[in-house]
Amino acid sequence: MPSVIDIAREVKALPAMSVTAQRVIEITHNPRANAAGLQDVILYDQALSTHLLRVANSPFYSPRVPVTEVQRAVVLLGFEQVKKICIFYATKGILKRPGLAETLLWEHSLGTSIAARVVAEHWQPDIAAQAFTAGLLHDVGKSVLMGIPEADYESLLRTFYNESIPLAELERDRYGFDHAYVGAQVSLHWKLPQVLVKAIAHHHGEVPADLTQDQTDLTRILRLANRFAHAAGIGRREPLATSDWGAVAENPGFPGAAVAGIFDHFMHEYEQERARMDVAAM
Repeated sequence: MPSVIDIAREVKALPAMSVTAQRVIEITHNPRANAAGLQDVILYDQALSTHLLRVANSPFYSPRVPVTEVQRAVVLLGFEQVKKICIFYATKGILKRPGLAETLLWEHSLGTSIAARVVAEHWQPDIAAQAFTAGLLHDVGKSVLMGIPEADYESLLRTFYNESIPLAELERDRYGFDHAYVGAQVSLHWKLPQVLVKAIAHHHGEVPADLTQDQTDLTRILRLANRFAHAAGIGRREPLATSDWGAVAENPGFPGAAVAGIFDHFMHEYEQERARMDVAAM
């Protein structure tokens, strides 16, 4: 079985997050950011520029005239969609891999990212982009564990999918730590903002009392979003039954009835966003 030392070695072997990716996350997490700042980053990265133009010219958007300039692509797609495309570009190398388990993980990450954005828009709109990124990256630790043969991680996933035993519980029983711990190590390796590191680290288990307010807020949003994705059956064999949304939410400013309504909003948004996100992540 892998030890904490093995995990540290595996994480250090991961490629460093590119400067472009770090700048994208920094800009998209700034509530005062605008399209011009993000556009400048895109223009200096040929691969990202090419990717954005490919998305803008895809059948999903079907522009009347081919889009050949980044500036026009940003106008066509809109700032919010360009932010999502850039975040996908920065992270999909480790998240989107071939294989059934990897596909289910990718699906769950996408669903959680939409859910986190929706929850944040209802509660703290200024951190919606931050919540979206947290949702997309919250299970990155699973990707690392999948890449360690001696972890035999797929056997844990089979138990999780077939018996619906909480995966973090299975991980802690076998390894002594869970994927949230591993994800936090990855986010530290990538030099992500501390607010993201803490949210990823604590999306299971207890929320520590010593977190700052912004860290606590994002962590609670992420935990609720993760539960939304599970309740919708996204990336799992069947939906996870939930009877008390108020308890599940740890009440981050919402009564249970309000949370149920936000879940319905998420389901509507998920249906609307899914095809658009597939294009963004292509």
